[in-house]
Amino acid sequence: MEPQSDTMSTSDLSELSSAYYDEPTRNTTPSSLAPKSPTPKPLLARYLRKKKTRVQRAHKLWSHARPAQEGEDTKDRFSHKMWYCALDKSCEYEGTSTLKNARKHLLDTHRIHCVEDDSLRKKAIQQSVDTLFSKQERKSQVEPEEKTIRLLTATARGRE
Repeated sequence: MEPQSDTMSTSDLSELSSAYYDEPTRNTTPSSLAPKSPTPKPLLARYLRKKKTRVQRAHKLWSHARPAQEGEDTKDRFSHKMWYCALDKSCEYEGTSTLKNARKHLLDTHRIHCVEDDSLRKKAIQQSVDTLFSKQERKSQVEPEEKTIRLLTATARGRE
């Protein structure tokens, strides 16, 4: 028995696609070419789809990084990219995949405070929250005046 691997060969893919459609050997009517069931199609699509990659967001921090030199790892055991200090040749920083540690190294050793700007999405959310709070504040200032006017008119009608 052959050991199974995680990758699929072209013959495996052709078997999956042929399993998805009826074999046209018996009857070649259009109804026989209809899909058997919708379950194998997502399985096939999963192997044909490209892997999503994350966008690098900490641009200011990575601008202080250098590429890995000979003998240094480019990624850690979890496949995270390693960060090495590029500011000083005498800097003996070992490198890290945790950007929090890289920021701490820059601040403690080189006195560089590296803070990233907010993303456009975060700025838009903050702006909408600020607008809602300002609307609510204006509304709360107007309501007491309207309540006193209603109360005065109601008491004036009650006296008549």
